[in-house]
Amino acid sequence: APVTLDARDTGARDRLEAAFADEERRGLMLASATRSAAVVIIIAWLAAANPLRGWALAWVLGTAAFFLVTGLAQLGLYARRLAPPITPYVFMLVDSLALAAVLLLPNPFDPDALPLALPLRWAAFMYFFLLLMQAAFSFRPGLLLWTGLCGVGAWTLGFVWIVTRPATVVDGPGAPLNLGRYLDPNYVSVLKYENEVIAFLLVSAGLALLVRRSRALVMERVDAERTRGNLARYFSPKVVETLAERDEPLGRVRRQSVGVLFADLVGFTTMAEEMTPEEVMALLRDFHGRMEEEVFRHGGCLEKFIGDALLATFGVPDPGSRDASDTLACAHGMRRALEGWNVERTRAGLP
Repeated sequence: APVTLDARDTGARDRLEAAFADEERRGLMLASATRSAAVVIIIAWLAAANPLRGWALAWVLGTAAFFLVTGLAQLGLYARRLAPPITPYVFMLVDSLALAAVLLLPNPFDPDALPLALPLRWAAFMYFFLLLMQAAFSFRPGLLLWTGLCGVGAWTLGFVWIVTRPATVVDGPGAPLNLGRYLDPNYVSVLKYENEVIAFLLVSAGLALLVRRSRALVMERVDAERTRGNLARYFSPKVVETLAERDEPLGRVRRQSVGVLFADLVGFTTMAEEMTPEEVMALLRDFHGRMEEEVFRHGGCLEKFIGDALLATFGVPDPGSRDASDTLACAHGMRRALEGWNVERTRAGLP
């Protein structure tokens, strides 16, 4: 028996993981679609608000369109179930490197070349949070952490490349802020870079913990509901609520007095010989439903159905002073339910 129960639990958990995987795929599809829509809006905004013209503007719009292409490529792969598990991690690395390059590298067609350090003065790093938004849709803590590392790594590569240029002005460690140096267009603020990457890593780690906690809560809830559902098959609703609150629902192995009730339909075999299989199943389901209701109404535990027979116990798991009375009351209730059912069947022309 323990092996069977373990196998069932493992199977249920495997099905839950499969459901999570499917929802992750749907989330990645939604994220890719949302990100593509956002890129379209950004492209439209750049086309309308950017002062550049000609090839310089085409370069800006083309680099932005790159992210539209990668977003649509991801959407297609996820929709067709062609993406291996590593796909979102690869795309996130590519997007991070491409985003850092687009934000920091100079436009080769811009006639007014700006200092290389100037893009680090802008709020361009905030676009990396769009990648975090995309990763959050996946419901994968690992992908969120990976996105944080990719974003920081890509931005750091660009930062180091700019800092190592001969014209760049950088404060030394612990150097006081100098207003004249700060206004230099070649000045790079190390403090600003540190604030950006630390905040990005903290947000990605926080989101990863939140997603992990959410997944754990879902798993716990599913386990609890599955346990409650299994109990509800055999116990009355009131007893289910009591058992569901216990760490060990049935308690230790013990002997106790219980009320036991057997019931079956008189002449069922003869009756079934004249019925189709579908009619037999309809009869049994109707019978089981009515008898089950009486067992639960009197606080009994439904042990099993055996064809047209059933076995119920009273005083399980906790014995009481009315177990024998409840057993007899349930038997009377079954007789009354059967009489009412026979009235309905007679009106319908059934035996």
